[in-house]
Amino acid sequence: GPVARVPPIALLNYSDLDLMRTHIIGAVTVTPVGGEVVAGAVAFGFILAKILRGDFRPDKVLAETQKFIGPGWFSSRLAEADEMLKARTPVPEAIHRIGTGSVVWESVVAAIYAFLAGPKELPGVLAPLREAGGDREMTGLVAGSLVGARGGFQNFSGQARRLQGHGHLIAKGFQLRQIMTRPRR
Repeated sequence: GPVARVPPIALLNYSDLDLMRTHIIGAVTVTPVGGEVVAGAVAFGFILAKILRGDFRPDKVLAETQKFIGPGWFSSRLAEADEMLKARTPVPEAIHRIGTGSVVWESVVAAIYAFLAGPKELPGVLAPLREAGGDREMTGLVAGSLVGARGGFQNFSGQARRLQGHGHLIAKGFQLRQIMTRPRR
């Protein structure tokens, strides 16, 4: 779906938030989507960019994201998630209240909540999302991208690190990052 187009754009443009937003909107609207899908994609990209820039603050990021994307249904869903975070609502309960359906304002917000309120390792972040059902591909993509951006490979479990050929994939990832962050002529 459209949100799956966000991580490479955020990786490439994380230092320029306005340019990143423009590119995400362009990539997402290649197919006809509603405004809340665009808002969800931009919100996801913004949080990824905050992590990559090194100015990510878990206690502030949802309010900052709401300001970045502006008012709307998706923003109100982030506000609800922020209130649950402040109340320390357990992840399974919050995910149940948010929902994990195929609509962006459910699956993306649930994944962001699990990332912010859950453990640092990927399996611990994904477990309540998997148990909740719904759009597992979307929640896995969003949560996995955020965990990977936050801590890199060390936040993946030993089982994930033992995947055949993982060293090759990591090397390719570093090569891609070098290419994408090289100064432009």
